[in-house]
Amino acid sequence: MARICCIANAGGIDVERVEEVLVRGVEAGVVFVPGSAFFTDEPQRNTLRLSYSTVTPETADEAARRLAVALNAR
Repeated sequence: MARICCIANAGGIDVERVEEVLVRGVEAGVVFVPGSAFFTDEPQRNTLRLSYSTVTPETADEAARRLAVALNAR
């Protein structure tokens, strides 16, 4: 079975920053789910759940560019 999502570590950002990045991502046209919702014991609050079930090779680069914009916006 092919994987359709992954949990990505977003480095040193905290949960408040992840929420801010989510807003910026929506503005940039890319969305994710804060990864902390997918941990049962000790949530890793600096993670993002990325789904790529509908991403084509042609759109993957653009999606990554948009996510980078959201992560780097202050």
